[in-house]
Amino acid sequence: MSINHGSKNNELSDTLVTFLGKHIKLAHIKLISLFVVALCKAKTVCFSLLSTVF
Repeated sequence: MSINHGSKNNELSDTLVTFLGKHIKLAHIKLISLFVVALCKAKTVCFSLLSTVF
């Protein structure tokens, strides 16, 4: 799967804000989403496997 850094990061950030926005600051949510996208780019994980966890 090809990952476009900007769009996947924004989608993931928006989704995480929806679920975690009341408990975690926006900066931390963006850090988490950047980390997940970096893992996907490094081919150590893929979005389909991560989606089963969430």
